Amino acid sequence: MKSIGLELGGMEHKGLASSLKANGFLKVPNQNKATVTSLFAGVVKSLDVMPGSTVGKGQTIATITNPQLIPMQEEYLSLGPKIELAEAEEKRQQELTSGNAGALKNLQAATAELKGLRIRRSSLEQQLRLMGIGTTNLSEGSLVTQLVIKTSHRRFGRAR
Repeated sequence: MKSIGLELGGMEHKGLASSLKANGFLKVPNQNKATVTSLFAGVVKSLDVMPGSTVGKGQTIATITNPQLIPMQEEYLSLGPKIELAEAEEKRQQELTSGNAGALKNLQAATAELKGLRIRRSSLEQQLRLMGIGTTNLSEGSLVTQLVIKTSHRRFGRAR
């Protein structure tokens, strides 16, 4: 700045007869700014807002793609048949134990296996819901590879 003799000044009100070009930064008050953070990583596939546009609660602002979503959905879907098999095994072990034909430890192992599978399914279901992926219509032919990022705060702001 010293070498070219550049001086900074304050803002002044002046009437201009023609346009004035200037370079610099415009600072926006904090109440009109917003920062976007996704809980999940991914590559931005689409950006649905432009800098300066007004956004509201629940509005889609971006779509991200993440191939790591597929194994999580695959595991969730594969747990259904495993749980059915574990339920049948637990029932079989209960019948054997009630007739004194089976060891109690086999029933306990079957019960523990079933409980572990149910816990894992519940955990995956919650993770998928956090991502906005509904599990009721999830099937092997409808795996989700994109996440929709929506605004969640009550306050309205302008996109940056």
